Amino acid sequence: VQKRGRNVAQEKLVILANRKSRGFKDKYRTHLLKIFAKRRHAEIIFLPQKKNMFEGIESKIKGIDHIIIAGGDGSFEAALNYKPFRKKSLGFFPLGAGNAFYSYFYRGKRFEYLRSRFPFHEVKFDVIEVQWDKGKQESMFFGIGTDAEVIRLTSDKNHGFKSYFSAGVKAFLNSRANWDLFLEIDGKKFSWDNVINLNFGKIPYYGYSIRALLGNMAPSDHKILGMGCVNSHSSWLNKPLRVWALFLGMWGIPKPPLFPIKGEKFIITSDVPFPIQLGGDFLGFTQELRFKVKRQQKILVI
Repeated sequence: VQKRGRNVAQEKLVILANRKSRGFKDKYRTHLLKIFAKRRHAEIIFLPQKKNMFEGIESKIKGIDHIIIAGGDGSFEAALNYKPFRKKSLGFFPLGAGNAFYSYFYRGKRFEYLRSRFPFHEVKFDVIEVQWDKGKQESMFFGIGTDAEVIRLTSDKNHGFKSYFSAGVKAFLNSRANWDLFLEIDGKKFSWDNVINLNFGKIPYYGYSIRALLGNMAPSDHKILGMGCVNSHSSWLNKPLRVWALFLGMWGIPKPPLFPIKGEKFIITSDVPFPIQLGGDFLGFTQELRFKVKRQQKILVI
């Protein structure tokens, strides 16, 4: 993270905890949450288990501008889409499974986020508006293709590493892994055939310290970084190539079948519906996806 902005030292914090998060059932992780709250002098407010998890929360956080979301990546993305939080500063405490936001906001710091002597730093991040035939949503990382299939096949009740691994095996054996896509980036049109996967966003990690995006990334440059996994040869190699591409991402090597792309406005279309995921949640299939940087959000990072 490029540290532009200001240190947050004495400002009052509040923690909004999602009881539905996987980590909430883990005594050790809830113990860490309590340590975090004590050392940051922050109150913990448990969110209602409703469709709108932030229902009625505004009256409880009046006068507080710095909010920590304790949950998974989906909880943080829900906060991005909650309009009353747009003028707040949002932070993250890892209580979910993959924790892509944790991998980036606390990059290389491990448990240092528990120590009050490490102040948060307030940085502006671009927030992307993603639009498809069933609606639109704001996000900081999303993708289409095989990785979205893995999310689709992951158990709703058990979003842990084993569940993701099991879903990955199912996707490897049974799911489609090739799409012919038409792309328009800032008015420039081209096509990619035999696309295995495409990821986009402002967060370069899947979670578990595995990188989804490679290349120069600034939090607030109004640019969207993308990474395509594209096979220029026979499609029967696509699934093994996707596994190989994961290792290339972990090693930070942007070489074929990985192709970085960057722009401000994107339109992706296909004759065949492709799966989409936003913030680690599967949203269905579509034949057209449009996205651009919509606004900026103040984010708390270490």
